Amino acid sequence: MRRGRGKFATSGGGFPKLKFDLPSIASYRAVDVPSPEDTGTPMIQLCLLFLAYLPSPIVPSQELFAPLQAAVEEPSIDPDWIPSSESVWNRPMIDNLRWDLDLSLRGHVDGRGDIGFSGALGLDINKVISTSTRDVATFVLQPYLLRTDGVAPGPPIFEDDHDFALQWRIFNANINLTRDGAYRFRVGHFELPFGLEQNIDTNGTLRQYGSAMNFGSKTDWGATINGDLDSFEYEVAWSRGAGNEYLDRGGNGVWSGRIGTPRHGSSVYGLSFLSGDLTTSGVPVEQHRVALDASFSRQSLGAHFELSAGQVGSVDESWTGIAEANWTNPLETKRAWLQLFTRRIDGVGPRDESLELRLGTRLQVSRGAYF
Repeated sequence: MRRGRGKFATSGGGFPKLKFDLPSIASYRAVDVPSPEDTGTPMIQLCLLFLAYLPSPIVPSQELFAPLQAAVEEPSIDPDWIPSSESVWNRPMIDNLRWDLDLSLRGHVDGRGDIGFSGALGLDINKVISTSTRDVATFVLQPYLLRTDGVAPGPPIFEDDHDFALQWRIFNANINLTRDGAYRFRVGHFELPFGLEQNIDTNGTLRQYGSAMNFGSKTDWGATINGDLDSFEYEVAWSRGAGNEYLDRGGNGVWSGRIGTPRHGSSVYGLSFLSGDLTTSGVPVEQHRVALDASFSRQSLGAHFELSAGQVGSVDESWTGIAEANWTNPLETKRAWLQLFTRRIDGVGPRDESLELRLGTRLQVSRGAYF
């Protein structure tokens, strides 16, 4: 809150001046001091001698009023408790608002040579509600309309190979409970705080880090406590375990969380966990998992690693590993990455191990258009 200040009101700005017009005094400065014979008594002589050396017109110096000016400009009562026009939300629907319109189209070719298409049309809205001294809450709203044609098997959000679906990618409010951001409360539809997905925005892109492979979904409805401290950041969540839709699947729910070093550093480390009944392909499945992740960046080069282990249903999944090397140009208009996914599942038979290599690029061909 800004400190209020009082000032003298002046017509021309600056400090007010007092002026006296004494024409008779000016005449004494133009001539010598009169002789005693012309002036009479010694008292009159002394007064005339004093007035002869005064400037005309008489202008008191500003130093004379300096203590008074300081007292007016620095009131003795601290006005910080008085609400000002900046302590309330100004233009709340426009200020600190960012939005984008997202349109994407993809082609798919399966092993038999069949071609399919999928598309998405959505809004990406980010709104920060603030006062003059702090951010109160951040809203992230991402409703998307999806379409699939001839893509099989498709995501479980679709009922068949030719279908529309409404997806809430991210739809939540993150409320600051303290001024420094150490404690926040998030409610809505959010990414589960687990592994590399917590720090890297991959929504709607081909660049993924295995959340769907690990436990079937990477977003859910619920609430979290999160914050940024001096040496680490954290988020602990309870969610419905229903994925995209807010549904009751028979009392299922999921606890998840991650604690790690600040995500903006050149070296980032994190520890995650997930435990509960999470819906996979429409069916709640009991899952328990822990993970370690690490990220490193040096100028235009970066590397990401994740190692997780746990259990899905009655199947013991010994471990899943992810490694990525990436490059980004200085303007961040070009990006390329190479990913390695490896997985081992105990008790499944001859396909208990898998290895997958992915190569991807992203080019910004114009403002807001990517290929």
